[in-house]
Amino acid sequence: MIANRHRGGIATCTLALAFAACPAEARVEIRTLEPSSNWIMDYADDSCALRRTFGEGSDLVWLELRQFAPGDEFLVTVGSAAFQAQKRVPKSRFDPGGPLRAQPLAAYGDYGTDVRGLSFPDSLRPALRGETPDSLLPWSEEERDARETSATSLYVEESSERGVQLQTGELHKPMTAMRACIDDLLTHWGIDPEVDDHLTSRAKPRNQAVWARPIQSRFPKGLFNVGRTSRVTFRLLVDAEGKPEACRVMRPVTDEAYQETICGILMDRAEFEPAFDAAGSPVKSYYLLNVVYAVM
Repeated sequence: MIANRHRGGIATCTLALAFAACPAEARVEIRTLEPSSNWIMDYADDSCALRRTFGEGSDLVWLELRQFAPGDEFLVTVGSAAFQAQKRVPKSRFDPGGPLRAQPLAAYGDYGTDVRGLSFPDSLRPALRGETPDSLLPWSEEERDARETSATSLYVEESSERGVQLQTGELHKPMTAMRACIDDLLTHWGIDPEVDDHLTSRAKPRNQAVWARPIQSRFPKGLFNVGRTSRVTFRLLVDAEGKPEACRVMRPVTDEAYQETICGILMDRAEFEPAFDAAGSPVKSYYLLNVVYAVM
């Protein structure tokens, strides 16, 4: 299945999708944690991340919201020494008023010697997960700003018995800082944010059939997926002639051989129609590739 998303053009290579049936609802013990730090912005060379800690001592939980390109989606990572890898698909919700969403693409990872992080892609958009990008109605800046202002906490249900409510406070100011960071990131890549925001056409693959199968046949070692699917995200910089300039894996993957192999395939074989600016001229841009692996 190939899907293109405006302001971030994402193509998704899917082997198969299989979602586990939801278990019967059970009584969940919820911990509510207040912030124990201010928001901190990480200006990385490949992404932007907001971080904040909640609670103290054995109850300490840290939260990270990371974006790799302009758009509404970000990678949520919640870390705690108390987390244990689960096979149950977790759920999350931005409160008040957000839908409780199953996160079938969630994955666990170790951060240091005593912290386990649970990561999943999410958004403040009210649209339910699972809808294709083309089916989503445009989200105006006014609607986005209102939702960011009204959302004041994040609920993560790790298991059928445990959940944590992180009192984030309003998210409009932090997310405004995130967007400024993303604009700086585009500039660092040699892309004009204003031009990128008004493209008439995004970069599109010309020969995806040539490199899709070799990519789909490789699975990264050490990626513990919670549901039956795992997603790995790559970013390519594409020049004005449609040639890839650089490749980077975006989601945390510890298998360096996998990263080198996939980026090698993309750099050697991928060809693109370049992005076009408002005047119809080809310009440098980026392309996000989501590779979704089904685990049977």
